[in-house]
Amino acid sequence: MADVVEPPRSWGKEEKQRFLQLPRDLQLYFAKREQQRDDTVRRAQNEAAQARREMKELQAKLAASEERLAKIEEKNAETRDVAA
Repeated sequence: MADVVEPPRSWGKEEKQRFLQLPRDLQLYFAKREQQRDDTVRRAQNEAAQARREMKELQAKLAASEERLAKIEEKNAETRDVAA
């Protein structure tokens, strides 16, 4: 007898029971498609997490640049006041 095809983990109890009643070729098909879907979702989640990390780094760099610019503008204003 062939190995049992495990129902997709994300499926509910009733769906898993119905899955086990399907012909083996459909079980294999659904199991493969669900694995592909899971892989795609996981990849998208990882990419989103990486994008959030990169955004946070860029925001920190922007804040530091804005702070430096504010100091430069303050010094320029002081220089103008002294020159006037």
